[in-house]
Amino acid sequence: MCLARTMNDEEAALRKYFGQRGEEKRLNFIKSEIKDAIEKAGLLDKYNQIHENLDFCRKTRNNFAHCHRADDLSAGIFYVTLEDSAKSEVGRFTFTAHQYYHVDAPLLEKIEAYFWMTMQRLQWLESEIRLYSKNTVQWPNDLSPPKLHNPPEKHIPPWQDEQKNDYKVAE
Repeated sequence: MCLARTMNDEEAALRKYFGQRGEEKRLNFIKSEIKDAIEKAGLLDKYNQIHENLDFCRKTRNNFAHCHRADDLSAGIFYVTLEDSAKSEVGRFTFTAHQYYHVDAPLLEKIEAYFWMTMQRLQWLESEIRLYSKNTVQWPNDLSPPKLHNPPEKHIPPWQDEQKNDYKVAE
């Protein structure tokens, strides 16, 4: 919608945006398309922050969309990125040999809050672009990007034996 505001043509903006393939390419496309309008409005610093927020959200979405999950009633929810395991030359490629990451409700709530902050910032930017002046919508407070998992050394899946050489905690 920020592109639509700079073009004054929502349909053309949506066609241009969705004509791009892939989230990262779309984000970079938008950045190049609205840069002049953003600079004229004096919003480049805010937009750069939003772009970083969006990139974190994109990476987080991809991380969770392409991971494999495992759970245990007593230990909670874990996930593994098998692409990372496949690239590793250390250890065996077995069920217990991968680096599993733990997530819980409080951590997922922090990630969700970060996504909401990013959405609010996008809404703020759209409004600012439309008006090209300050308005009554408040810039959302900054949140640091949350971790994508809890400390692996504190949340070891019950099915992994810490004594085996094929399990290594990531730094």
